[in-house]
Amino acid sequence: MAEAKINLSGGPGVIALVAVVIFFVVQVLSPSKSTDEQLTEAVRTHLSYKLSDYNMNKIAEMQKSGDYSDAESLLETANKENITIYSMTISKPVLSWGSLEKVIVKVEFSLPEAFDGGKKQTEYQRFRYTALDSRWSHKGRSSVISFYLNFL
Repeated sequence: MAEAKINLSGGPGVIALVAVVIFFVVQVLSPSKSTDEQLTEAVRTHLSYKLSDYNMNKIAEMQKSGDYSDAESLLETANKENITIYSMTISKPVLSWGSLEKVIVKVEFSLPEAFDGGKKQTEYQRFRYTALDSRWSHKGRSSVISFYLNFL
């Protein structure tokens, strides 16, 4: 089997190194604020799933005790509009074209006060938009490294 070697020395090596550095700088500087309302709603919906376990445990406690005095506050906690999104930044792959759009979202948010004290949190999530059903769907968690070096 033949062995392939790449020998970049002198001028071509410098040009290749400069091209790689420019590529990485563009990737690190490319994240931008999101103004897509559909994406914001998809992120808010995904974050609201964090509240479901809390709410189900509270309902079980109410049923056991027979005391439903906290039901109104539970409804406030369950309302996804009570999730505060401070900022949303998106990172797109350099070579993203076509009707399929993949992004990594950095979202800074806080959940309702009753849930976790309203502390500010940051998460990185993958979302994908498809033109067929015209919606964003959550594809999983991501990391800060993937956010800045988004090749997908």
